[in-house]
Amino acid sequence: MSSHRALRDVVDQYYGPLRQPAGTAPVAWVSAFAPVEILRAMGLACFYPESYAATCSARGLGREMISVSSQRGLGRDVCSYARIFYGAVWDGLGPLGSLPRPDLLIATNNQCGTIPAWWESLQESYGVPLFTVDYPREQEGLTPETLEYIRLQHRGVVDIARQVSGADLDPDVLARVVGLSRRASDAWSRILELRARPRFQGEVRTMIDALFPIVVLRGTEACAHYYEVLYAEMARKPEGDAVRPRILWYGYPCWFLPGRVILPRVKRGRIVADTYTRWWVFDFQSADVWEGLSRVYGLTYLNRSPAEKVREVEALVSEYDIDAVLIHSNRSCKRVASAENLVLQRLENLGIPSVRFEGDMADPTWHGGGSAEACVSALLEILGN
Repeated sequence: MSSHRALRDVVDQYYGPLRQPAGTAPVAWVSAFAPVEILRAMGLACFYPESYAATCSARGLGREMISVSSQRGLGRDVCSYARIFYGAVWDGLGPLGSLPRPDLLIATNNQCGTIPAWWESLQESYGVPLFTVDYPREQEGLTPETLEYIRLQHRGVVDIARQVSGADLDPDVLARVVGLSRRASDAWSRILELRARPRFQGEVRTMIDALFPIVVLRGTEACAHYYEVLYAEMARKPEGDAVRPRILWYGYPCWFLPGRVILPRVKRGRIVADTYTRWWVFDFQSADVWEGLSRVYGLTYLNRSPAEKVREVEALVSEYDIDAVLIHSNRSCKRVASAENLVLQRLENLGIPSVRFEGDMADPTWHGGGSAEACVSALLEILGN
């Protein structure tokens, strides 16, 4: 089976239950880094508002949806994912048309401060149970006490899911679902190792778009199978010519751009790595399922300390033999922006040229005037291109 066919299976498995008539199966609206393995093990279908907003932006619908939400009073300083999503809710736009009504809302604070408030507003609109999983902020490691605290938070997810679905959690089913997430993450990690090869041939858009299954369908056979097939395909690809300069993209993609990032308009040079694709490598190695879930979701990239983010950029510079770094300062994500000055300082100390531009992950109205492209040109000039 090709990766294209495997991806179609993923899309069908994700959207299929969400297109079913109300009452067919309980639907949970979840944030991107929610412990969905618990919900899947209890038979709930999961829908991701953030991912839906990114998909809408990538399909060129973001501007129209933002216009709808602006008319309802959501200003430009609100997260662009939220503005696009509300536009979809209020106007019925997007690939799903009318969205599946939630039976349960699961929010987390391990990625940003907007999510809990966003999900609270959804609860006001739909009148369904909401559980916000509380993770201690900006971790570099997890103490036994912190692991136990997160474990209790996850038990709260079990309790509220049981109230909604009427199903109990089978430990064996949970272990199997977590195992599927581990298979997917391990295969994705191997793909990123391939990408680090000097002659690897793969466009940054291909890598970013390949994230869809691990974002929305963790804990399923279809997701794990997709990444295993994709790895086998990429491992067989012939290598091309080595390119220089090798550029690292720091931050979110710009979903509305055809290439998902600002591509250098030169014959030489390529964006060979990005931090965003690394966010979705999860360490499910723990022998204890509950401890593994606590470590994975307590130490998401966005919940790590600024110092840890700096160390990870330094590791990427070494692993991918990076010549320069392009930093996307995303107006919609303060968690990523909080480490940017430290990253710039460390890159300067390492002698790695870098430039930063202001933009947005999903709102194209922040991307204009050529300022971002000018930053790329300036970076290439520094590199002698």
